[in-house]
Formats: sequence, C-alpha cells, structure tokens
Amino acid sequence: MTKTKSSIIARNLAFVSAIVAAIVMATGSEKIETDDYVFIAKFDNWNSFKYFFAANVFGGLYNLLVLLLPSGSLLWRPVLGLDMVVNVILSTSLSAAFRTVKAGNSHTNWSPVCIYVPNFCGKVFGALIMGSIGCTVNFLLLCYSLHVIVNPLLLLPE
Repeated sequence: MTKTKSSIIARNLAFVSAIVAAIVMATGSEKIETDDYVFIAKFDNWNSFKYFFAANVFGGLYNLLVLLLPSGSLLWRPVLGLDMVVNVILSTSLSAAFRTVKAGNSHTNWSPVCIYVPNFCGKVFGALIMGSIGCTVNFLLLCYSLHVIVNPLLLLPE
C-alpha cells in the first residue's frame, strides 16, 4: 500500500484527535464540597472513562506507527485488519463513555455525571467530541484501506 497525501493527512488528524481526546479526558477534574462529603470527579472514577482514555492512547499510537511505516514495507499487510480493530475499540469506548455521561450506571444506581459536576462534564464532552472526530477519521481510513486492497481485484482484464 502506498502513502498518499490524503492518507497522510487523515492519519495525522486521527493521531492528533485521539491524543487530544485522551489528554482532555485525563486532565478533567472537579471537586464538590458539601456539609457531608467531599467528592473529586476524575476520569479514573469511571471504568468507561478509563477505557475511553486507554482506547484513544492506543488509537493515537497506532496511527503514529502507521505513519512511520516505509511505503514498501511488508508491515503494510496487516494494516486493514488493524484498522478494523482500532475502529472497533474506539467506537465501543466512545459509546461506553457517552452512555456514562448521559444515563449514569443503572446497576449501581448512579445518576448521570453532568447533574453533579458540570465543569467536569464540559471537559468530558470536549474529549468525546475529539474522540468522535478520531473515530470518524479512523472509519474513513478503514474504508480507504479496504478500497486500496480490494480495487485491484475488481479490475477486469481487457
């Protein structure tokens, strides 16, 4: 598979958006103080946010490694399969994080996050928006990789 200008730009966009989403998620925190308790909301208080963070770090590093691959390398062979795996990991982490923000956790009777910590919620939404951009770009890269691999097979002999 060859590197085109558009695929390099898309991989860079996927790398940057995934890393920015992970950084924004990791730096978001808010402290709530009441008479009875003190609560500090951080991303590592929720498993879905930890998963989102880890998935975006993994997706960003994967796209960086693909950018560093030389054009004629045999390491390009598993890129289609790995693009698919990264896309699935990013989309599942994104949906889990959106579910936690929107509906909380019904198994533990937790309310949605945004009711109690609106500033933290703003950072989480920023991370989710960047994660959505990264997931979309990774899906487009998957489609591009599939097109590059399958297109020569569709050519009819003259």
